[in-house]
Amino acid sequence: MYQEAKITINETTISDAQASVIRVALENFVESMVTDGLGNDQHGIELAELYKQRADEIRALLYNKD
Repeated sequence: MYQEAKITINETTISDAQASVIRVALENFVESMVTDGLGNDQHGIELAELYKQRADEIRALLYNKD
């Protein structure tokens, strides 16, 4: 069974169910950046790429637990 990452916000560790919501929301956000982006202008393209990079950093923490 998959064990959710332990996530702490303002010194409060959230429940596994709450962590699951964050994980699913992050995955949907990344999918949105890939499929819809933030517009076709240079600023939107660059910002979407930066969001995806930061999301990948968070995903690494969520999924690469030791």
